[in-house]
Amino acid sequence: MRATLPTVLGLLLCAAPASATTVVGYDLEGLARAADAVVVGRVVDRVSAWRDGRIVTTVTVAAEDVLKGEAAPTYRVDVLGGSVDGISQRVAGVAVFEPDERVAVFLRADRARAAFTVVGMSQGKMRLELQAVGPTLVRQTGDLRRVTKRPDGALVEAPALEAEVTLPAFVRAVNAALAKPGPAR
Repeated sequence: MRATLPTVLGLLLCAAPASATTVVGYDLEGLARAADAVVVGRVVDRVSAWRDGRIVTTVTVAAEDVLKGEAAPTYRVDVLGGSVDGISQRVAGVAVFEPDERVAVFLRADRARAAFTVVGMSQGKMRLELQAVGPTLVRQTGDLRRVTKRPDGALVEAPALEAEVTLPAFVRAVNAALAKPGPAR
C-alpha cells in the first residue's frame, strides 16, 4: 500500500520534535582535561545576534574563581540559540545561561572570535545553587543523552554524572582531575 503525499506530510507535521541530543559523554576528569579554562562565576550579561545565518548568544561570565586557565575578570562565552527581533532559535543540548545565574563552566577557547565555547554542550555548564542552610550545591543541567564507546565499538549509555555535589567537593574533584598525569588538551 502506498502512502499519499498529503498523508506523509500530515504525519511529519504531527511528529513531536526530538527533545534531547545524543553526545559522547564526558566524566568530570574528561571535562576538566578538555577545557582551556574552568571558571566559577556569575552571568552578568547576555546578548543575542545574527551570525552566519543563525542566532548566537554571547554570555559574559564574571569570574569568582578560576580553576584552570589564565585568570581574567570576565569570560565571553558563545552559545548557539537565542532571540533577536522576535525570532527565537533553540538548539537541543546547548548550554542555556540565565541572567544573574551562578555557574561552573568548562570552556574551550575560540581564539578566532576572542571568546569561549562550552565543552561538551550542556555537559560543561553546571548551576550553582545557594542553600538556606549548608554549602552551595553544584548541579548538572541540560537535556543531553550521553553515550560512551565500548572497546568493541558499540555505543552504550554513559554513566550519569553525580547529580549534585557541594561547591568545595566540586573544586577538589576538578583540582584532583587536573593534577593526574596524562595528556591534557
